[in-house]
Amino acid sequence: IRNTTLNRDVNDLDYNGGRIALRALPSDNIDINLAVDYSRDVTNGNYAADIGGVLRPPSTDLRRAVAANQSRGVGETGGVTLNVAWEISDAITLNSITGWRDTKQDLNIELSDQPVTLYNLLQNQQAKQLSQEFQFSADVGENVRVVGGLYYFDESSEVFMTDLTRTAPTAAQSRFTKDFDVDVESYAAFGQVEWTIGPVTLLAATRYTSEDRELDITQTSSIA
Repeated sequence: IRNTTLNRDVNDLDYNGGRIALRALPSDNIDINLAVDYSRDVTNGNYAADIGGVLRPPSTDLRRAVAANQSRGVGETGGVTLNVAWEISDAITLNSITGWRDTKQDLNIELSDQPVTLYNLLQNQQAKQLSQEFQFSADVGENVRVVGGLYYFDESSEVFMTDLTRTAPTAAQSRFTKDFDVDVESYAAFGQVEWTIGPVTLLAATRYTSEDRELDITQTSSIA
């Protein structure tokens, strides 16, 4: 899209990412897998176009914007996973699965498509996640298999949003802000039994989950 006010092209996206995986076999019965990933995307766009002619005469070109505000968006995410498998015996295996992820986003979006912006949205958010699972599996005899485990998950995120508005290009700017804090913590236990009888397998499974969620919202405004 061509921004004729800024005299530049907008709405392009640059994306870069990578992942590295490592595997270690310290012994015949232990298998360790570690993976690390990261990605980042940057855009200088997210412009709106007033094709309905609500705020100004309708545009005849969907690829043209006139906003004077320099919109921008940046997103980043990184994560680590660690899987460890331990064959205690030919019939018994213990697995540990660990995950961690961090996500960030920063946005500045012009939504009115005006040389003097009437609606500008700012948003900054960050979220972190941690999970851990322990899984136990065992073959009991030749036709019975038992699987059980414990699971934990924790996530915290914060989102800060600001709306900057004007009723007209010459009016003073009003500010509306919202701050969201979210915390989630979850515990689970699960079990499963498989019983094979000839060509038929009978399966029984159960799971128990306990989860706590908290949400705090703070809103402020400055109406000019």
